[in-house]
Amino acid sequence: MHTQLSITALYAVLYKWRRPYIALIIIMTILGGLATLVLPKQYLSTATVVPANPQLTDKNFLYNTSIQSINSVYGVEEDLDRLLTSLQLNGNYNAVVDKYKLVSHYNLAPSTKASTQAANILKKQSGIFKTETGAIKINVWDTDPTLAATMANEIVSLTNDRLIANNISINKQYAAELTTMLAQHYTQLDSVDPNILKQNIQYTAIKNAIEKNEATLAQLKLTIATKVPAIVVLEPAYPSNVADKPSLAAWLTYALISSILLGLLLIILAERVSKA
Repeated sequence: MHTQLSITALYAVLYKWRRPYIALIIIMTILGGLATLVLPKQYLSTATVVPANPQLTDKNFLYNTSIQSINSVYGVEEDLDRLLTSLQLNGNYNAVVDKYKLVSHYNLAPSTKASTQAANILKKQSGIFKTETGAIKINVWDTDPTLAATMANEIVSLTNDRLIANNISINKQYAAELTTMLAQHYTQLDSVDPNILKQNIQYTAIKNAIEKNEATLAQLKLTIATKVPAIVVLEPAYPSNVADKPSLAAWLTYALISSILLGLLLIILAERVSKA
């Protein structure tokens, strides 16, 4: 009974204020729609990537297995997580800010903190995440559709270059170790007489080790020279012809919900004031 009375009382209050309440809802919803015409348009560009199979540059793989036995050029879930972390590094955002002069582009006042502020804006206007299908998407929004696509692709390129440089550095170090090891093997080989039965087995073992290490070294040098990519780009980012933000549907929804709640609050305040 009490609930019925409360609903009846609420209905009576809403009916009393129905005209200004409906007017408020209509006005705020219209203003929400008009806001999408005034606010700067943001264009979305997306690059889609997956990690390359790390076995292509892994020294243990090169040492133990033939390169032809790789089943896929793509990495696995663990490689996806590592790539995601690499793409999200602050260094990528800072490099993009400097290269494309985003301090000026974002209309920031020159200062010692301007670059950091621009990098934070870029982070807010971008998103890097894993998809359900096992890929990574790099999203970038900007008022300039061409720049949005360029920055998304630049984040991919910077990450790929850094990972390649790391792989090359590791492989060069391993190549140097192999070169030293081969020199030692050749020295050992010179001290062994293959005509002596007891030393023949040792001679064969050293020769086999030399052949294996020389093949690995050649493979390493080829990997270093060709700069095997660490990232496979499934689809680069392209400039969009249609603005992604602000969304008319989203703004109309927000404006409608906000006007309904604001109207209820104003009605409650008006009723309390009138009864005071």
